Amino acid sequence: RSEAFSKCRDLYSVSLPNSIKTIGQSAFAGCGGIVSLSLPSSVNSIGEYAFSECIGMRSINIPDKLEKIENYLFKNCSSLENISLPNGLKDIGACAFQGCSSLKSVTIPSSVTAIRRYAFQDCSGIETLVFEDGSQDIWIEEIVSGASYKPFDGAFIKHLYIGRAYKRNGGYPAD
Repeated sequence: RSEAFSKCRDLYSVSLPNSIKTIGQSAFAGCGGIVSLSLPSSVNSIGEYAFSECIGMRSINIPDKLEKIENYLFKNCSSLENISLPNGLKDIGACAFQGCSSLKSVTIPSSVTAIRRYAFQDCSGIETLVFEDGSQDIWIEEIVSGASYKPFDGAFIKHLYIGRAYKRNGGYPAD
């Protein structure tokens, strides 16, 4: 449900049943006490902003069934250090990890075909960025209506590996 536990600052522990398939928009937004979260493998949809402003969250597992990281999903989760993106993931939404300044390393799975504007903006801690080898090109949204919206703006990447071709443009990826 949308905003179900939004702004529950004293919420520290969450256990979700294996029957849950969807986490609503802003469901845990602003729950600064959550440090770690294990989502059940049954989850296949997570709404926008669901974990934004969870400033205490250090790690979260993303279920393998999830194909899209929605816009603003982890925005300003400034303590988030570890994120493992699932191999079936296809799309990383706009501002999805914006302000996650504690992320050190990010591996983009070969299944990802689109990264939206500002996806990793102000992730100043990212030192290693890996685009896994893959046969499909990856589309990186950077320019919209003449303005520049670089997905990795503000990241200080020291080690970069690009294992496939990518496209930078303002259009949308071909289906």
